[in-house]
Amino acid sequence: MIPVNLRIQGFLSYKESVEINFEQLHLASITGPNGAGKSSILDAMTWSLFGYARAKNDQVINQQSETALVVMDFEYEQQLFRVRRTKQLDKTQILEFYIRDQDVQQWRALTEQSVSDTQKRIQSTLRMDYDTFINASFFLQGKADQFTQLTPGDRKSILSNILGLEIWEQYLKKTKEFRKDLEFEKKRLESILIEIDKELADEEQLKIQLAQTQKELDQKNKSKDYHNLLIDQAKQLDSARINAASQIKQQKTDIEKISSNLDKNKKRQHELSIKLEKLQNQVQNAAQIEGNYKEWIKVRHKLDELSKKSLIYQKAKNELINITHEIDKEFKSLSTQKIFLDEKHAEIEQYKRSLPETEKELALFIKKQDEFSIFISNKQNLHERIQNLQGEIAARREKIRHLEHLNDEKREHLKEFRGAGPECPFCSQPLTQEHKQKYEDLIIKEGVECKGIIEEENTLIEQFTKEINEARLELKKIESIEKEFALTQNQMTEKRVNKERMQNSIDEWQKKQSSEYQTISHKLENRFFEQKYQSQMSSLKQEIKNINYDEGKHSSLQEIENQLRGTEEKYRNLETARGMLDPITKQLDELMDDIKNEEQELADKSEALKTMQNEFDKLYADLPDIRHLKKELDTIDIELSQISRRIGADKQKLDTIERKKVDKAKTILEMDQHIVAINRYQKLEEAFGKNGVPALLIEQALPEIEAHANELLDRLTLGQLTIHFETQSEYKDKKRQDKKETLDILINDANGHTRAYEMFSGGEAFRINFAIRLALSQVLAKRSGARLQTLVIDEGFGSQDHSGRSRLVETINQVKRDFSKILIITHLEELKDAFPGRIEVEKTPTGSQVEVIVYS
Repeated sequence: MIPVNLRIQGFLSYKESVEINFEQLHLASITGPNGAGKSSILDAMTWSLFGYARAKNDQVINQQSETALVVMDFEYEQQLFRVRRTKQLDKTQILEFYIRDQDVQQWRALTEQSVSDTQKRIQSTLRMDYDTFINASFFLQGKADQFTQLTPGDRKSILSNILGLEIWEQYLKKTKEFRKDLEFEKKRLESILIEIDKELADEEQLKIQLAQTQKELDQKNKSKDYHNLLIDQAKQLDSARINAASQIKQQKTDIEKISSNLDKNKKRQHELSIKLEKLQNQVQNAAQIEGNYKEWIKVRHKLDELSKKSLIYQKAKNELINITHEIDKEFKSLSTQKIFLDEKHAEIEQYKRSLPETEKELALFIKKQDEFSIFISNKQNLHERIQNLQGEIAARREKIRHLEHLNDEKREHLKEFRGAGPECPFCSQPLTQEHKQKYEDLIIKEGVECKGIIEEENTLIEQFTKEINEARLELKKIESIEKEFALTQNQMTEKRVNKERMQNSIDEWQKKQSSEYQTISHKLENRFFEQKYQSQMSSLKQEIKNINYDEGKHSSLQEIENQLRGTEEKYRNLETARGMLDPITKQLDELMDDIKNEEQELADKSEALKTMQNEFDKLYADLPDIRHLKKELDTIDIELSQISRRIGADKQKLDTIERKKVDKAKTILEMDQHIVAINRYQKLEEAFGKNGVPALLIEQALPEIEAHANELLDRLTLGQLTIHFETQSEYKDKKRQDKKETLDILINDANGHTRAYEMFSGGEAFRINFAIRLALSQVLAKRSGARLQTLVIDEGFGSQDHSGRSRLVETINQVKRDFSKILIITHLEELKDAFPGRIEVEKTPTGSQVEVIVYS
């Protein structure tokens, strides 16, 4: 993992957004005064990747912020990743994970459904957790001895992760899963064998049962054949009976048909007799019907002539009515216009009287508006004054908050300083009572000065607030005047509009409507609008007189025509009756002959039917019951079906038993194969377990780690100290011949004596821890794939003298080839420029700020 870019905002001491680009840095120091925010950079890295920092939950959020945000871009195995972690006050974290798609130059999301799942995705990608990360790569403040102080078991766990041995745990887990699956399958096969043996035990009984059932089937088949013979005989008799019954039925049908036809002919005879009588009556009244018909024809001719005159008369009369309507229409139109102009004339006279008064009122309003404008012009100046004063207040309040924050920090430093031992808590330098008193006096003096400045600023804020209130009172007065100004403006506008409207109306009347008013009045008084219609009206009246149309005579002829109108239909019926009389007489005679013949045929058929029915009753009185025989046969078929199913089931069971014999042999063979495979997987579990291949790999890696650590320790202690890793130790029980697995660290001095870790001084202990931790980092960086090529050191230089610090710097420079990034946090001035790059951290009123410096 190689950091590329880090963005911090609202996180610990970083209030404003700060961005650090690591691309030009290889070996660099992170410098700045105590409390500036150096270690917070490392906290931001571990918090973004794993959610861990020195502070927890909402404590990571800057005191002047509501949200903490850290975005880190890092390179891992030639791919660029981005992790973004956000925490709002009293809310859960938001974690996002991305990978850079180089083809489209865009970030592709790897974020899972939940924060915990996304965290697992990040750890799976890095193939390490937080503990492994900080033990192998980060020498965090206060945790230099973390690996040394772990239990042997925890040391082996960390070392396994560093060496990438977690893959063997996956192998072990997968092997156990395979072995458990096989054991489950073995148990399943054992259950199958038990069931097969149960089924095989029933074979002999099934064979006896099948023979008995087959015998029962033969007996039932004989019974079925006998019933089929009886049914065939009964069917032959029934067929003859059906044929005879059909003949009787046909005879009945013929009788019914003749009887029905006879009834129809008799009905038809009656209808024709009545019709013939009516026709004879019509022919007897022929003279009267013909006379009435001729009279109706004459009346129709006279009505046609009067109808033609009526059309001409109505046309002329309608034209005369239309002219009268046009005259009335023009009269009404002129009358309506005159009414409108009468009202308009009265309105104009009123405007002429009101116009002078309106002009006087308008002049008074204009004068009043000029007076208001003088007051309102000062409004903008007052607003600007208030805004400037508010800006001054805000600036001084921000200054007060900054001073109070500085005082709080000084009190915290003083509290920590008072509780310190013989070493400075900030620089690890020796601390005397005189130093303590000077620092305490300085902090108290600065606090008193800050308090005085705060009181002065508060006094100014009160004065500015008073001036704002006075300006606001003036604004309220102006607002009241503005309302009156607006009201006056509306009234003035209304008066001006009224004046223009009255003047425009007067001008329009004098220009156009006055002459129009006089013209319309003259037309109405002399009725000039009737003159153009006089000639046409006279012509129409003369035409109506010449037509000589008599409406009364026309009406009388219509009544006579209505009375004679039925004569036409009677005349047509008379002609029809004369044509039908002879044919109907002939048809009636023929029908009488048919009726006589049908009556004779009906009597013959009825006698024959009686004879056929008597013979049928004698022959077919005692026939067998076919339905009963079929019902018995159906019962036999059902029993045969049941017997066949039993035989089929028994045969199927016997077939199944034969197949089960084959299955049993296959199952036994498969179970033997599973037993062999289970034994193999058990051996693999031993090989993949902690005492198997992983233990061998640790045994192989420890000499390399030990060699690196002793090489570094030789430089750092001038050959005074060496270490040795012990992987096995004896049990307390002396009776046990075997040894327990462990990972102990043995430290030897120059005399070859082994001493406990606690017996070394702070400086020596740091050099021991530094050598072991750096050796672990070197091994991890050189591994295949180079999973972690970053080294970060956040403490230790203050515990070393000048010579020790020089050797540490020299050692770091010698191992820099093994890492892509090395970052060293220090507040010592002499180490600021000891490395080719520097990240300078400064505490400001707006939070920590960072500057990246690269020396050419």
